[in-house]
Amino acid sequence: VDSREWPMNKRQERVEFEANDFYAYLNLEVNATETEVRKHFRQLALQWHPDKHQEGPDRHRATEIFQQLNKAHTVLSDQQQRARYDAVWHQRHSGHQQVPAWAMIRRMAPAPGVATSPKATASRATEEKVPKAKARCPPEPVA
Repeated sequence: VDSREWPMNKRQERVEFEANDFYAYLNLEVNATETEVRKHFRQLALQWHPDKHQEGPDRHRATEIFQQLNKAHTVLSDQQQRARYDAVWHQRHSGHQQVPAWAMIRRMAPAPGVATSPKATASRATEEKVPKAKARCPPEPVA
């Protein structure tokens, strides 16, 4: 049996929970929904996946961060583990949460000419349709 499959005892679990602020790792509020947990995890996992980093110190750092993200996601996605974690979190981390710089989700800048809001997208779609509709109209008769 692989030792990673053995469940942690309560003391080990508490020590791990005290040492890690999983909400900060995923850049979440304490009352985050399961959907928010999954969304933040996916965004950060894509950003910090080791395969996206060059060999050497960058990949080593990315691997460590990726492992922290996975552990945070595992704990915060399981209702029973999250309840136990929350009990420890409120004692240990409440009131002084510090989000690590690496937990900030990078936003990609939109390409030039790409609308970012739904309203702008609708406007652009309308603008694009108007010329097409005019092109389909038969030409006016010449007198």
